[in-house]
Amino acid sequence: MLVLDCYLDDRGGAGNVVPRVGDCTVLRPAHEALPREVDAEALVITGSAASVLEPPPWLGALEALVADALQRDVPVLGLCFGHQVLARALWGPDAVRRSARPELGWETVRRTGDDDLFAGVPESFRCFVSHDDEVDPARIGPDGVVLAHTSHCAVHAFRAGDRPLWGVQFHAEMGWAESEALVRARAERKGLDPEEVLAARVDTEAIVDAIFRNFTERASGRR
Repeated sequence: MLVLDCYLDDRGGAGNVVPRVGDCTVLRPAHEALPREVDAEALVITGSAASVLEPPPWLGALEALVADALQRDVPVLGLCFGHQVLARALWGPDAVRRSARPELGWETVRRTGDDDLFAGVPESFRCFVSHDDEVDPARIGPDGVVLAHTSHCAVHAFRAGDRPLWGVQFHAEMGWAESEALVRARAERKGLDPEEVLAARVDTEAIVDAIFRNFTERASGRR
Protein backbone atom coordinates (compact mmCIF):
# COMPACT_ATOMS: atom_id res chain seq x y z
CA MET A 1 0.00 0.00 0.00
CA LEU A 2 1.12 3.55 -0.76
CA VAL A 3 0.23 6.31 1.72
CA LEU A 4 0.40 9.85 0.34
CA ASP A 5 0.92 11.99 3.42
CA CYS A 6 -0.21 15.46 2.35
CA TYR A 7 0.40 17.23 5.67
CA LEU A 8 2.47 20.39 5.36
CA ASP A 9 4.20 20.24 8.74
CA ASP A 10 7.28 18.18 9.56
CA ARG A 11 5.37 15.73 11.75
CA GLY A 12 3.07 14.58 8.98
CA GLY A 13 -0.15 12.61 9.14
CA ALA A 14 1.01 9.10 8.25
CA GLY A 15 0.96 8.18 11.93
CA ASN A 16 -2.84 8.20 11.74
CA VAL A 17 -2.80 5.69 8.90
CA VAL A 18 0.24 3.40 9.06
CA PRO A 19 -0.74 1.54 12.26
CA ARG A 20 -4.04 0.64 10.60
CA VAL A 21 -2.81 -0.50 7.19
CA GLY A 22 0.36 -2.36 8.16
CA ASP A 23 3.19 -2.73 5.66
CA CYS A 24 3.23 0.32 3.39
CA THR A 25 5.30 3.00 1.70
CA VAL A 26 4.86 6.64 2.72
CA LEU A 27 5.49 9.54 0.34
CA ARG A 28 5.05 13.23 1.18
CA PRO A 29 3.93 15.24 -1.87
CA ALA A 30 4.68 18.62 -0.24
CA HIS A 31 8.24 17.58 0.62
CA GLU A 32 9.46 15.14 -2.05
CA ALA A 33 9.06 14.29 -5.72
CA LEU A 34 6.39 11.76 -6.61
CA PRO A 35 6.72 8.95 -9.13
CA ARG A 36 4.66 9.19 -12.32
CA GLU A 37 3.18 5.73 -11.92
CA VAL A 38 1.61 3.90 -9.00
CA ASP A 39 3.48 0.75 -7.98
CA ALA A 40 1.21 -0.39 -5.14
CA GLU A 41 -1.85 -2.53 -4.48
CA ALA A 42 -3.79 0.37 -2.93
CA LEU A 43 -3.53 4.10 -2.29
CA VAL A 44 -4.46 6.21 0.76
CA ILE A 45 -4.41 10.02 0.54
CA THR A 46 -4.41 11.92 3.83
CA GLY A 47 -5.84 15.26 4.81
CA SER A 48 -3.88 18.49 4.55
CA ALA A 49 -3.91 22.15 5.52
CA ALA A 50 -3.59 22.80 1.78
CA SER A 51 -6.67 23.55 -0.33
CA VAL A 52 -7.42 22.17 -3.79
CA LEU A 53 -9.09 25.54 -4.50
CA GLU A 54 -5.78 27.34 -3.91
CA PRO A 55 -3.56 24.70 -5.53
CA PRO A 56 -0.09 24.27 -4.00
CA PRO A 57 2.77 23.71 -6.48
CA TRP A 58 2.80 19.96 -5.82
CA LEU A 59 -0.90 19.35 -6.46
CA GLY A 60 -0.38 18.68 -10.18
CA ALA A 61 2.04 15.80 -9.52
CA LEU A 62 -0.31 14.37 -6.89
CA GLU A 63 -3.31 14.52 -9.21
CA ALA A 64 -1.30 12.88 -12.00
CA LEU A 65 -0.43 10.00 -9.67
CA VAL A 66 -4.05 9.63 -8.60
CA ALA A 67 -5.13 9.63 -12.26
CA ASP A 68 -2.65 6.83 -12.92
CA ALA A 69 -4.12 4.85 -10.01
CA LEU A 70 -7.61 5.27 -11.46
CA GLN A 71 -6.47 4.10 -14.87
CA ARG A 72 -4.85 1.02 -13.33
CA ASP A 73 -7.93 0.24 -11.17
CA VAL A 74 -5.90 0.62 -7.97
CA PRO A 75 -8.16 0.92 -4.89
CA VAL A 76 -8.08 4.45 -3.42
CA LEU A 77 -9.19 5.88 -0.07
CA GLY A 78 -9.09 9.67 0.22
CA LEU A 79 -9.39 11.42 3.60
CA CYS A 80 -10.63 15.05 3.77
CA PHE A 81 -8.17 16.80 1.39
CA GLY A 82 -7.60 13.38 -0.18
CA HIS A 83 -11.39 12.96 -0.54
CA GLN A 84 -11.47 16.23 -2.49
CA VAL A 85 -8.44 15.32 -4.62
CA LEU A 86 -10.11 12.05 -5.58
CA ALA A 87 -13.36 13.87 -6.49
CA ARG A 88 -11.41 16.24 -8.75
CA ALA A 89 -9.61 13.33 -10.40
CA LEU A 90 -12.94 11.60 -11.07
CA TRP A 91 -15.21 14.52 -12.00
CA GLY A 92 -13.04 17.58 -12.65
CA PRO A 93 -11.96 20.68 -10.71
CA ASP A 94 -15.53 21.96 -10.33
CA ALA A 95 -16.33 18.93 -8.16
CA VAL A 96 -14.97 20.82 -5.12
CA ARG A 97 -16.29 24.14 -3.79
CA ARG A 98 -16.02 26.37 -0.71
CA SER A 99 -18.27 25.21 2.10
CA ALA A 100 -21.23 27.50 2.70
CA ARG A 101 -20.83 26.61 6.37
CA PRO A 102 -17.38 25.21 7.22
CA GLU A 103 -17.37 22.53 9.89
CA LEU A 104 -15.19 22.21 12.98
CA GLY A 105 -15.79 19.86 15.89
CA TRP A 106 -17.73 16.67 16.48
CA GLU A 107 -20.75 16.43 14.18
CA THR A 108 -23.33 13.72 13.61
CA VAL A 109 -22.55 11.83 10.40
CA ARG A 110 -25.42 9.92 8.84
CA ARG A 111 -24.92 7.09 6.37
CA THR A 112 -27.18 6.93 3.32
CA GLY A 113 -27.22 3.21 2.64
CA ASP A 114 -25.00 0.16 2.92
CA ASP A 115 -21.51 -0.09 1.47
CA ASP A 116 -18.48 -2.34 1.97
CA LEU A 117 -16.45 0.55 3.42
CA PHE A 118 -18.93 1.07 6.25
CA ALA A 119 -19.52 -2.55 7.22
CA GLY A 120 -19.78 -2.63 11.02
CA VAL A 121 -20.20 1.17 11.25
CA PRO A 122 -23.47 2.54 12.76
CA GLU A 123 -25.90 4.31 10.47
CA SER A 124 -25.42 7.47 12.55
CA PHE A 125 -22.31 8.40 14.53
CA ARG A 126 -20.51 11.47 15.86
CA CYS A 127 -17.08 12.20 14.43
CA PHE A 128 -14.49 14.97 14.24
CA VAL A 129 -14.72 17.27 11.21
CA SER A 130 -12.51 20.17 10.13
CA HIS A 131 -12.80 21.58 6.61
CA ASP A 132 -13.47 24.78 4.65
CA ASP A 133 -13.93 23.05 1.27
CA GLU A 134 -16.31 20.26 0.28
CA VAL A 135 -17.39 18.08 -2.62
CA ASP A 136 -20.29 19.63 -4.53
CA PRO A 137 -23.13 17.07 -4.79
CA ALA A 138 -24.32 18.67 -8.02
CA ARG A 139 -20.95 17.98 -9.67
CA ILE A 140 -20.67 14.29 -8.82
CA GLY A 141 -20.79 12.21 -11.97
CA PRO A 142 -23.44 9.55 -12.71
CA ASP A 143 -21.04 6.91 -11.39
CA GLY A 144 -20.82 8.61 -7.99
CA VAL A 145 -22.79 7.45 -4.95
CA VAL A 146 -23.06 9.61 -1.81
CA LEU A 147 -22.59 7.43 1.25
CA ALA A 148 -22.79 9.87 4.18
CA HIS A 149 -23.67 13.46 5.08
CA THR A 150 -24.04 15.88 8.00
CA SER A 151 -26.51 18.71 8.52
CA HIS A 152 -24.16 21.16 6.82
CA CYS A 153 -22.22 19.02 4.34
CA ALA A 154 -24.06 16.94 1.75
CA VAL A 155 -21.10 14.74 0.80
CA HIS A 156 -19.18 13.34 3.77
CA ALA A 157 -18.39 10.13 1.92
CA PHE A 158 -18.77 8.87 -1.63
CA ARG A 159 -17.94 5.91 -3.81
CA ALA A 160 -17.34 5.84 -7.55
CA GLY A 161 -19.80 3.24 -8.83
CA ASP A 162 -18.82 -0.33 -8.04
CA ARG A 163 -15.11 0.47 -8.11
CA PRO A 164 -13.05 0.39 -4.87
CA LEU A 165 -12.71 4.20 -4.84
CA TRP A 166 -13.86 6.03 -1.72
CA GLY A 167 -13.65 9.56 -0.41
CA VAL A 168 -14.30 10.37 3.27
CA GLN A 169 -14.57 13.99 4.45
CA PHE A 170 -14.75 13.40 8.22
CA HIS A 171 -11.67 12.75 10.38
CA ALA A 172 -12.27 9.50 12.26
CA GLU A 173 -8.54 8.82 11.97
CA MET A 174 -7.42 11.84 14.03
CA GLY A 175 -6.37 11.31 17.63
CA TRP A 176 -7.37 13.54 20.53
CA ALA A 177 -4.20 15.66 20.65
CA GLU A 178 -4.36 16.59 16.96
CA SER A 179 -8.09 17.33 16.92
CA GLU A 180 -7.76 19.43 20.09
CA ALA A 181 -4.93 21.44 18.53
CA LEU A 182 -7.03 22.11 15.42
CA VAL A 183 -9.99 23.25 17.49
CA ARG A 184 -7.88 25.61 19.58
CA ALA A 185 -6.20 27.03 16.46
CA ARG A 186 -9.37 27.52 14.40
CA ALA A 187 -12.41 27.84 16.67
CA GLU A 188 -12.31 31.54 17.55
CA ARG A 189 -11.91 32.77 13.97
CA LYS A 190 -14.98 30.69 13.11
CA GLY A 191 -16.94 32.32 15.92
CA LEU A 192 -16.88 29.22 18.12
CA ASP A 193 -15.99 28.74 21.78
CA PRO A 194 -13.15 26.17 21.76
CA GLU A 195 -14.09 24.81 25.18
CA GLU A 196 -17.68 24.17 24.08
CA VAL A 197 -16.45 22.44 20.94
CA LEU A 198 -14.01 20.27 22.88
CA ALA A 199 -16.68 19.32 25.43
CA ALA A 200 -18.51 17.46 22.63
CA ARG A 201 -15.57 15.16 21.91
CA VAL A 202 -16.26 11.46 21.36
CA ASP A 203 -14.03 8.44 20.81
CA THR A 204 -13.98 7.36 17.15
CA GLU A 205 -11.41 4.55 17.34
CA ALA A 206 -13.96 1.87 16.55
CA ILE A 207 -15.19 3.82 13.50
CA VAL A 208 -11.78 4.38 11.97
CA ASP A 209 -10.64 0.83 12.72
CA ALA A 210 -13.68 -0.55 10.87
CA ILE A 211 -13.20 1.75 7.87
CA PHE A 212 -9.52 0.90 7.44
CA ARG A 213 -10.12 -2.80 8.03
CA ASN A 214 -12.84 -2.81 5.37
CA PHE A 215 -10.66 -0.90 2.92
CA THR A 216 -7.59 -3.08 3.37
CA GLU A 217 -9.67 -6.25 3.09
CA ARG A 218 -11.24 -5.03 -0.15
CA ALA A 219 -7.91 -3.82 -1.52
CA SER A 220 -6.27 -7.17 -0.81
CA GLY A 221 -9.15 -9.14 -2.33
CA ARG A 222 -10.33 -10.58 0.99
CA ARG A 223 -13.76 -8.92 0.66
